[in-house]
Amino acid sequence: IVASRHYGRALATLVDLNRFALYERLRLELPTDTQQERELTERLSRLALLHSEDENVPYAIQSSQSTPAKPLVTGSATAQGAPSPDTP
Repeated sequence: IVASRHYGRALATLVDLNRFALYERLRLELPTDTQQERELTERLSRLALLHSEDENVPYAIQSSQSTPAKPLVTGSATAQGAPSPDTP
């Protein structure tokens, strides 16, 4: 139980530190304030955790000229010069 608690805290910290990158990778519009972010995360939770078919989360449309999203977490292989998953 202690290990799962530490894992949960580590995962929560990862999401907190990278949440805007996560929203971008999911192609979601970035929230403009904390209230919008709370609403977005509640909707995402209902969609992902409860598999709610009634929930709709609109995607942000990116132009074809936009730069590709960077990885959320850089693994050790990428840091050592191996190709990243985004590299063709």
